[in-house]
Amino acid sequence: MSKNFTLKYILILLVSTFFSATRVFAQTSSADCSPNAAQQVTLGTCATITASATLGTPALSVCSTSTSGEDGWVWFTAASATSTVSYTPTTAQRDVAIFVYATCGSTTHFACVNDFGIALTTESVTFATNAGTSYRVRIVRVNGTSGSTSGSICIKKGEDECAGAITLTAASDNTCTTVSGSSSNASESFGSCSGTADDDVWYKFVATATSHQVTVARTSMSNPVFEVFSGTCGSLTPLECVNDFGNNTTEVRNVTGLTIGNTYYVRVHSNGNGNGQGGFTICVRHIAPSNDECDNATTLTVNGSTCVTSTNGTTVNASESLVGCAGDAEDDVWYKFVATATSHKVELTETTLGDGVFEVFSGSCGSLTSLGCIDYWTGTSEYSVFHNLTVGATYYIRVYDYFLNGDGTFSLCVTTAIDPCSSIGTIASCGASTSVTLAATPGSFYTYPDFAWLDFGQEALWSYTPNVSGTYHIDLTALSGGWFVDFFYREASSCGSDNWTYIDDMDVIGTTATFDLVGGTTYYFMVDDEDIIESILTFEIVLANGNPCVTTVSMSNASMSVNENGTSFNLTLSIDTPSSTVATLVDLSLTSGNA
Repeated sequence: MSKNFTLKYILILLVSTFFSATRVFAQTSSADCSPNAAQQVTLGTCATITASATLGTPALSVCSTSTSGEDGWVWFTAASATSTVSYTPTTAQRDVAIFVYATCGSTTHFACVNDFGIALTTESVTFATNAGTSYRVRIVRVNGTSGSTSGSICIKKGEDECAGAITLTAASDNTCTTVSGSSSNASESFGSCSGTADDDVWYKFVATATSHQVTVARTSMSNPVFEVFSGTCGSLTPLECVNDFGNNTTEVRNVTGLTIGNTYYVRVHSNGNGNGQGGFTICVRHIAPSNDECDNATTLTVNGSTCVTSTNGTTVNASESLVGCAGDAEDDVWYKFVATATSHKVELTETTLGDGVFEVFSGSCGSLTSLGCIDYWTGTSEYSVFHNLTVGATYYIRVYDYFLNGDGTFSLCVTTAIDPCSSIGTIASCGASTSVTLAATPGSFYTYPDFAWLDFGQEALWSYTPNVSGTYHIDLTALSGGWFVDFFYREASSCGSDNWTYIDDMDVIGTTATFDLVGGTTYYFMVDDEDIIESILTFEIVLANGNPCVTTVSMSNASMSVNENGTSFNLTLSIDTPSSTVATLVDLSLTSGNA
């Protein structure tokens, strides 16, 4: 190749490059509204516009009512539901306004802006448009006729910037309201978390639940990417960056930890640099568990005395139905069971759920009555026995995590409680030694209104009728295997989980606090294990303050012999007593007879 040919080639390339660059950015406005090719501004690009013609018609209003000035016109074809026009003057000391008209024949504008007065500050206006429709944009130098006004005009789809984000409906259920979009003719807002965001477009939604699923499905776009942000357009915080599957796929992400009522932003673009732009659909919905509401409560199996069939559950993506009875119920789910007995035990076992809470209700979903709110421990099982249920009635259980965003999994089981009142032993007498082994199984009577501790372990009951009134205590003579055991008593007019009087809790051999009993009255005594650990113990009920037990003795087994010794008599009396360890008071009356 000759030197002259090479130089000619370079000159042609430079000239070609110059005109290629200025074709987009150095357009000239028209003095009137009539469209021609030189006046069109392509979406997603900027052009230089000079307002140099004497202010013509139509007359200005609203944003400016000036009757003198200069103007220039361009036009564009919209591609979405909103469009944004911005103008940055490059000539100082110019007061610039933007007016938008539907057609050249319009006498009034439908969008305008004139916010900043005389300054080299960008004026911008976003307005509703119809895709495929052309619009006229008028740049006006307000109240000025000496010298033209030049500047850069940029026209974008409204959603090309965060401020023009299209509003999506965030369904509070599994339904999905799909919106079609396109990244064609869009430009980059800022750098991306994945790929190149040179065609990003923006959407926003108001959270109706604490978690939402965002789905972006390509139509003509290749390899979609999307990001989710909290905050405001001027101060965004990234929450999710989604680009999992590559080309020709749908991207999906469950976004958790949302605040109901807050606005969140979604930016969509293709992964490629300078290519891949195109169409897609976007949808935001709440993928909730099927039992997220009381009306769809999951039916539980009612077991016998042991849990054979439990039900696994999750609070992930659930939303709040009612205000929590303890903690934050933003993730509650619902269950129900039909009572087969008057007492049932409900047990919640946490797997990934951090601090489970459950509440049991009677009634119907529209009119519930709380029977109990259970939240005693963190990170372990919660259970309680519910009494006085109606056989055949339906009861509802609500489960959630105590802490905000503490969603997780668990299992739930309903068993038929073994009523301790159905097997009551007998303490025969004052001072009688009583032994019992409390198995390492949960009990049926959980808490007592007048007692601060929780009794998770097994219970055992006895009846006892004292012969005389007095102040008594319990001597714990042996204890092994467990932790604390607690003693209670009540009159035996009825038996249930309530109306027990607390006596004392014991973890070593010794004597309990005192209590008063009325002779001839039958009482129930209960010992209850504070933990689910086997306990073996022996105890006696005795009169307090050193008083011996009083026992009525039958004289039928007594024998007496009298030995004469002068004027005195020696009397020996042998009596069979119920217990050799009990002192016996004998009221002996002698009736004179034949000697």
